[in-house]
Amino acid sequence: MLCCIIYACSKKDNPAPTVPVIPSGLAMVSKSSSSIILKWTASNDAKGYRLYRDAAKIYEGTNSEYADTGLTAATTYTYTLAAYNTVGESAKSSAVTIKTDAPKPVIPAITTGLSLVSKTMTTISLKWDSTATADGYRLYRANTKVYEGSKRSHLDTNLTANTSYDYTVTSFNSAGESGKSTVLSVKTDEPKPTAPLTPTNLALVSKTTTTISLKWNASANAIAYRLYRSNIKVYEGNKIEFTDSELASNTNYSYMVSAVNAVGESVKSAAVSVKTDEPKLSAPATPSGLSLISKTTASIYLKWNASTTATGYRLYRANTKIYEGDKIEYNDSGLAENTNYDYTVSAFNAAGESGKSSVLSVKTNPAPVSVNIHLTLGNPTNASIEANNYLLTKPQYVLSYNNTNRHANWVSWELSKSWLGAADRQNDFRPDAVLPTGWYQVITSDYTGSGFDRGHLCPSADRTKTDDDNSSTFLMTNIIPQAPDLNRESWAYLEGYCRDVIKTGFKAIIIAGTIGTGGIGSNGAANTVKNQVNVPARLYKIIVLYSEYSSVNSASKVIAVNFPNTNADNKETSWLKYVTTVAEIEKQTGASFFNSLPTSTQNALKSQKYDATNSPFDVDAPVRSYNGNVLQIGPRGGCYYINSNGNKTYVDRSYCGTE
Repeated sequence: MLCCIIYACSKKDNPAPTVPVIPSGLAMVSKSSSSIILKWTASNDAKGYRLYRDAAKIYEGTNSEYADTGLTAATTYTYTLAAYNTVGESAKSSAVTIKTDAPKPVIPAITTGLSLVSKTMTTISLKWDSTATADGYRLYRANTKVYEGSKRSHLDTNLTANTSYDYTVTSFNSAGESGKSTVLSVKTDEPKPTAPLTPTNLALVSKTTTTISLKWNASANAIAYRLYRSNIKVYEGNKIEFTDSELASNTNYSYMVSAVNAVGESVKSAAVSVKTDEPKLSAPATPSGLSLISKTTASIYLKWNASTTATGYRLYRANTKIYEGDKIEYNDSGLAENTNYDYTVSAFNAAGESGKSSVLSVKTNPAPVSVNIHLTLGNPTNASIEANNYLLTKPQYVLSYNNTNRHANWVSWELSKSWLGAADRQNDFRPDAVLPTGWYQVITSDYTGSGFDRGHLCPSADRTKTDDDNSSTFLMTNIIPQAPDLNRESWAYLEGYCRDVIKTGFKAIIIAGTIGTGGIGSNGAANTVKNQVNVPARLYKIIVLYSEYSSVNSASKVIAVNFPNTNADNKETSWLKYVTTVAEIEKQTGASFFNSLPTSTQNALKSQKYDATNSPFDVDAPVRSYNGNVLQIGPRGGCYYINSNGNKTYVDRSYCGTE
C-alpha cells in the first residue's frame, strides 16, 4: 500500500515529454546573388532544427543560423522551419520568402566579327558581332571615336577617296568598356574615270570679215576638244582656242564645244552665235545721252548711251581725255568743290573715232557749311546742354549723354571705307573727362561682376583707321550695360553685316541708342549696375545705307532693329527677329529721326522695313549662332553655314529668322 502511494506521487511530479513548440523568429540575416543566410530563435525543448527550402529539407542540426549557398541569382525561395526532439518534430513555422540579388555586371568581352559591309570613294560601311552583357558599342577610326550606340553597324562618311583607314570596336555596359577589337584596315575606292565635263565659257576672242577666233575654259579629265560650227566638227585638238577661217562676211555662225577622253565625249556646250564683220567698217556714230548720274563735292558720275559698232568710248573733261574703255559710265573723282566742269564723249572702233558729243556742264557740290558728318541725318533729340540730353561731339562720332542714366541716349556716326584700316583694338576703357564738372564719370569697374558686358554703341571695329580712332570708342560715354548674349551674338552679327556692305561700295549713317530701364544679364535681372549706371530695357540700331558716290535720299536703304536687352531672347537668335521700322522706334523713344532731311525723304525712309529675302545688297548676312556655327542668309533668303569642308550647308530658312 505504501509502495502504491509513492509511485503515484512520483508519476505526478514528472509529466510525459512532448514534441517541441514551433520555432519563432525565422528571418534573413543577409543575402547575395548566390546565397541567403537565415537565423531563428532557439526553442528550450528542442533537440535540433530542420530548415526547409521550397518544402525540401536543406539543414538539420542544433545551430539557430544557416547559410544557404549555391543559389541562382535573382530567384525567389520560400523557407519554413521546424524543431524536433526525441518525441518528434514540431509543426513548421510561417513561410519566409526571399529573392537572391541580381548578378553584378562585369565588363563585356572584346567584340569580334568587325568586318566590311560595303564601301565607296567617300564611305565605309561596317558591322560586328553581338557581345553578351553589352549595352552598346563604340567604333574608333584610328583613335577617334566615330560612333557610339546600340546598333552593330555604322556608315562612316566624308572620307577621302583611295585612302586607308584603321578601325576597331569596343563594347560597354555600366561596368565599363571592353578592350579594342582586332584592327580592320579598309581602303576607300579610287575615283572612277568618267567622261569630262562640258567646257564652259565658250566665247569670242576676235573676228574679222572672214575669221572668228574662239576660246573656252579647260575641262577636268579632258585630253582633247571638239569645236562644232552648226553641228559640223571644224576642230579637234588639245588647245582651248581656235580660229575658224574662210568664212563669209556679215554672216551669223553658231558654235558649240565638247571635251573628250578615253571614256567618251561630254555634252556639247550652249551655242554661241557670232556674226562676221561687214566688209567695210566705219567710225561709230557720236554717242548720245551724255548725262549726270550723281555728284558730290569732289566727284561727278556720268553715263551715256551705247553707240552701234563702237568698241569703246573716250570721255573728255574740257579737252583732256580722262577715260577710255568699253563701259558707258564713269565716275570722275578728285575734283574741286563748287566748280564747273565741261564734258564730252566720243566712240571709237578699228575704223576710227567719232565726233565728240554736245558739251555737258556740271558743277560739283559746295562743301557743307559747319555740318558734322556724323549728324547727316540730324540731331534726333535736339541735344544741347541739358543734363539728360547733353551733346558730346567727337571726331569719330556724336552722342547725346544722359547724366541721370549715366550712359548715352544715342550715338550717331558715319561708316565708310575711309574709317576702316589695320589699327588694333586698343581695349583702353576709361572715363570721359570732358563731361561737365561735378558729373559722375563712369569707370570700367562699375561693370565688374554685374553680369552685363561693357557694350559699345559705336563699335570698336567701325573705327580701325588709326589707334586714336579706335581708342575713342572705349570712352565710357560710348558704353552701355549690355546682356552678354546680345552683345556677342545678334548685335555683333548686325555690326559685321554693316561693315561687309560698306566694303561693296556703300556708306552708312548709323544711330544706336537705348530705351527704358531693366535688362537681364548673366546674373539675372537688374535695373542698374554699380554707381547707379542704368541698365537699358532695349537697344536699337538704325542704319541708312547709300552709294559712296551719292548722298542720303529717298532711295537709300534702311535697316532698323529693336533688341530686348536680355540674355535668353538673344541666345542663338537671329537679329532679323527684331527688324522693325524707324517710325516704330520713334514711338518708343519720342525721338525725331532724319530731321535734317526733306519731309518726303523722311517719310520714305521711316516706313522702310528690311526684307532679308529680297536684300538690295549682294552680301551674305551673319544672323545667329546655330550648334556652334554661324548661320548666314544670302540676298535671296538662303540660310546656311560653312561646314568643316569649307562648303555651304543649307538649313531651313526659319533658323535664320525668315521663312
